[in-house]
Amino acid sequence: MAILKQDRRGKHENHAHLDPLVKNSIRKHLDSIPKVDSQYCRAKRTYIEGGKTVADLHIDYVAECKSKGLPFGNYLAYYNIFCTEYNMAFFKPKKDQCETCTNYTNATEEDKQIMKHDYELHLKEKQLARDQKDEDKNYTPDNCIVSVFDLQAAMPCPKGDTSTFYYLSKLNCYNFTIYDIKTKDVNCYVWHEGEAKRGAIEIGTCVLKYIKNLEETAKKPQN
Repeated sequence: MAILKQDRRGKHENHAHLDPLVKNSIRKHLDSIPKVDSQYCRAKRTYIEGGKTVADLHIDYVAECKSKGLPFGNYLAYYNIFCTEYNMAFFKPKKDQCETCTNYTNATEEDKQIMKHDYELHLKEKQLARDQKDEDKNYTPDNCIVSVFDLQAAMPCPKGDTSTFYYLSKLNCYNFTIYDIKTKDVNCYVWHEGEAKRGAIEIGTCVLKYIKNLEETAKKPQN
């Protein structure tokens, strides 16, 4: 009687091993990519600018190694280290989402039943806020100002399509915009991280400057 040997596929010791120097060169290249700092990045994941793909990064990595006469890893090795050792993703700016709505949308059916009352109350309050804004816009006296404001996602600079710009250390710039719903006038307050942060003090300062500017404009004689 013949006895079949145990299947040894994938269990042999002749696997190709990637040179540690090549692994380190891949890690060094991934570490050199500037990270995105944004108020929309709430997760622990690290985000990098979304102007490239992993394949593009590998092409840049190979070009850098060739220019220095160094050995380099193939795309599969680069992609494997990118996915397994680095919790990175390409950042794509998007509209800020309501946490309550997002939690309800992603909840299980059982949890939705528990959250239903609070969620419906939240929707009513959101609609009331919209109705109030429309009322302020359409039914307030002409001498009343109705404005809304928001802070744009951080803008890393410099910005460009070439690899030269992509791998430069970025300076985050902030843009706080106030929009007059009635007159459609827009005021933008722009600064960079070397001048100030983007907390309550900075936002409050922008709003105060806006109000003072309105006051000064009102005092000017009308032609």
